[in-house]
Amino acid sequence: MIPKIHQTEMFINNEIEKYQDETYWGSEENINKEKELINYLLKNKIINETWLDNHESDTNEEWLKEILKLLK
Repeated sequence: MIPKIHQTEMFINNEIEKYQDETYWGSEENINKEKELINYLLKNKIINETWLDNHESDTNEEWLKEILKLLK
């Protein structure tokens, strides 16, 4: 689990970096980490279902960058 905002930012930056490897996107590791991150963000009320709906068409990298903006 991702317990602190600073660690969440590090986690997101790490995920963005991993997207440079085309084999990472859609991998089991990627999917599991995204689920963990979304659950964490929802549980801690950083985002809500409406936010997710509004960013549904974003690429994974785009919505991760948007999350980073929310955390600052």
